[in-house]
Amino acid sequence: MNQLRGLFLAAVVAAALAACGGAAKSPAADTTTTMTASESPCTKMATHLTGELVTASSGALERHRDLVTRILATRCEDDQWSDEAVACLGTQTGTMLETCEGKLTAEQEQALDAHVDRELGPLLDDTEDAEGAMGGSSPPPPPPPPDDPCGGGA
Repeated sequence: MNQLRGLFLAAVVAAALAACGGAAKSPAADTTTTMTASESPCTKMATHLTGELVTASSGALERHRDLVTRILATRCEDDQWSDEAVACLGTQTGTMLETCEGKLTAEQEQALDAHVDRELGPLLDDTEDAEGAMGGSSPPPPPPPPDDPCGGGA
């Protein structure tokens, strides 16, 4: 499994498994996500969670933001995630997502993993393949210093 896919899956699974402990923020108090009244609870949760995943990936998932949001919303709606899971995943931030552990059933988690592998996995593989062919994602090393005009002397 490549590094970016692993990061995404780890973040999704960590978030999806999380147990809403303590007092959850009310959606009205959540200022990190702009939502419209016509969005479903699953779409609202997916939009928020995608933002958290993009941040956790240091922006690596930014170009796939819409796809990640669609995958999360689709799985949530099609697999009928519990209100408790949707509320937890839709309000927690950063490391607090771990507090949502255990909210998805094993079947829901497997469906999410399969959907991610099917739709996002090839894109992440292509991204890493392209970066690998170009020598990785870091810039090339600087050129060597120019010859010393003094020939090593002062």
